[in-house]
Amino acid sequence: MKPNYPKLGLASLFALYFLWIAYDPMQGSFLDNVNLAIHESGHLIFRILGEFAGIAGGSLFQVILPLAFVGYFGSEVIIRRRSCSSGSVKAFSMFTSMRLTP
Repeated sequence: MKPNYPKLGLASLFALYFLWIAYDPMQGSFLDNVNLAIHESGHLIFRILGEFAGIAGGSLFQVILPLAFVGYFGSEVIIRRRSCSSGSVKAFSMFTSMRLTP
């Protein structure tokens, strides 16, 4: 099987980015702004279910949305195209949104 160099390059960039975040998790990253927008929209979406759900909805939606992308697009790509790289990019997004920062 011939290696796909663009996908290998993208995977290498994600690996370097992961190591950069792991080295100093308190510095923040460009994905933090995306995760913040998802978090705050979760408060608005879950607000209709009551006060507790509105408060917890930010963190809940921050985990649910990337997980839904992994489940839907990741499984579709892995099953139909037999490509794990696209699913791994979505899983990487989910794991960065679960990163704990004060």
